[in-house]
Amino acid sequence: MHVFNYSAIYCVVIGQLFARRPLWPIDVLSARKKPSSSFSLTSLLLTICYEFIQRTKLLIIALFKMGRRYYCEYCDKTFIDELEARRKHLQSAHHIKLRNMHYEHCRDPATILKEELLKTPCRKYFQNGTCMFEGSCKYTHYSPEQLCVLRQQVEQMEIKRQKLDLEKKHIPSVESWLEKYERVANKDDSSTVHTPWTYPEQLVGRADLPPSLIKFRPEHFHDDDFEEWGK
Repeated sequence: MHVFNYSAIYCVVIGQLFARRPLWPIDVLSARKKPSSSFSLTSLLLTICYEFIQRTKLLIIALFKMGRRYYCEYCDKTFIDELEARRKHLQSAHHIKLRNMHYEHCRDPATILKEELLKTPCRKYFQNGTCMFEGSCKYTHYSPEQLCVLRQQVEQMEIKRQKLDLEKKHIPSVESWLEKYERVANKDDSSTVHTPWTYPEQLVGRADLPPSLIKFRPEHFHDDDFEEWGK
């Protein structure tokens, strides 16, 4: 990320306008005080324009040299945007450590296990409990017990993945499901009566139930004399 350091630009502008020689030569100013045949307003204007152009060139060069800066989001640091400065910063141990710490939570357990198994244990970390390189250390900071737990986690994830793949392969089609449903629904078994609901067992034998909640018995259907609505 490139940013402009406005404080540096302001200092350059002030320095170019006031720290060096005036905008027009001293001899031209002195010529205005004493009349001379060689002095003319045209020469004064030309001199001022020439000096203004020279100062503008210097300001443009200063803007490109000092104004453009590079901002590193990992380190929260800015420096001059030059190729050599960027190369040194990106290859520094501090930048690499912060970058690895930023992407540590994005790695999956399988990748971590694969990388850590290729490393040898860090003696300084296991002896002192700390390591100045932390995530950028070329040695592993995982103990054998931690690697075992990580391996079990990877195996469980692999089992779940294989199970999901197997279920995706054996998803029945709509036609096969409808065929199975029709076969079960049209099964001819006169000895079994399939009802769409079952009577709750906790209501059987209760005498305080209203007529609408009493369980039907076969004798309840002997009387087919139903009243007609509106009479």
